[in-house]
Amino acid sequence: LTSQGLSTLQISRLAQAIEGVVTTVKKWDVEKIVVGLPLNMDGSKGPMAEAVDRFVQALNGVVLVPVVLLDERLTSVAAQRVMRDMGVKMRGHKGMVDRISATLLLQTFLQQTKT
Repeated sequence: LTSQGLSTLQISRLAQAIEGVVTTVKKWDVEKIVVGLPLNMDGSKGPMAEAVDRFVQALNGVVLVPVVLLDERLTSVAAQRVMRDMGVKMRGHKGMVDRISATLLLQTFLQQTKT
């Protein structure tokens, strides 16, 4: 199995994020949702991780598929390294960094759950 990135959702409200994920789940017949948990380098939860927890709680209330949290520390750094290796400049490509980070996160999940 391999992972590939989808379009990055541009959202400004929790309800938009939930709606976007629900639409994606239906469109792609998703069996499981993997959500990156942005822990601090010491493993503690900061404000962003707390926001992700609230997002996952809201998402669990509207989707029937399991939602899995996965530590996403350093995925952005790895994504930037991939882009640098490809000769792509980081400036103005946040969406690409996000998409590559999500792909790396999903690939990690697939490798960890491979039977």
